Amino acid sequence: MVDTIFVDIAQSDQARIVVLNVHHFFENGEHFIILIKS
Repeated sequence: MVDTIFVDIAQSDQARIVVLNVHHFFENGEHFIILIKS
């Protein structure tokens, strides 16, 4: 469905938000990398 998801948010649950988007937009078997600044 999509090739890239870019998220730049400052929320305490940002990892959960990214995972929800990955489950919604990515096909099975695709990969993602998450980088979180603390």
